Amino acid sequence: ILERLFAVQPKSWTAAKFRAEIAVRRKERDTAIESYKRLQRLCPIDPASWRGLAGLYLEEGKSEEALPQLVELANLEEHDAEVPAQIGRVHKKAGRLRDAQLWFRRAIGINPFSSDYHAALGDLNLQLSDTAAALREYTMLTHLEPKNARRFEAAALAAHKLGDKEKARTFAQKAVD
Repeated sequence: ILERLFAVQPKSWTAAKFRAEIAVRRKERDTAIESYKRLQRLCPIDPASWRGLAGLYLEEGKSEEALPQLVELANLEEHDAEVPAQIGRVHKKAGRLRDAQLWFRRAIGINPFSSDYHAALGDLNLQLSDTAAALREYTMLTHLEPKNARRFEAAALAAHKLGDKEKARTFAQKAVD
């Protein structure tokens, strides 16, 4: 029935959307991709096509193909912190650490209580030799997860690298406690 509707009404964005979703469930990858692309042309403000294509590309390990889909999705769904975090992961995997840093900051701006995002940004800051920024993120993690010794350990290491022995000792002691 859906295929007949799709053939009779090729400009129907709802038919394209449902056809894509059914194809995903049936694991018909090529049909899903074609339908999501058609949905993007017919109704570019519907985030389902951007999310669907990004998901399909990420499942296949095609991060670079997923990236433009994710960026468009981030613009459409400004309140979903996982989208910029996923963009940050793609950039980090590709070695574009500054871009990853930017996107994780955006994710934290949307969801400041995510320990995963703060940890990722702290690690990126350390990799970029911005130890002071890393310490800020790790300190935030100690507040978000006060029973997680690893958070205090990371903060102690960053404080030690900055030469703040007293702060490093305090964090290290809390890690042990």
